[in-house]
Amino acid sequence: MCHDARLRKSGYGVSTADNKYLAFVAAGNDQAVAALKTSKKKEKVKITGEVDGETIKVSSLKLQ
Repeated sequence: MCHDARLRKSGYGVSTADNKYLAFVAAGNDQAVAALKTSKKKEKVKITGEVDGETIKVSSLKLQ
């Protein structure tokens, strides 16, 4: 998951194993911010949700 400070204004997203980038819709951005603030683990993320084109509607986000 990208957590670069410069990208916070434009939103968060994730790169998939097949090198696609999926941007989070608004609720996913909120979940990403909350997870990053409460965890020291920031290398891997487990996300479930519904993909729609180049975005993902996040239903669950957990840093691992």
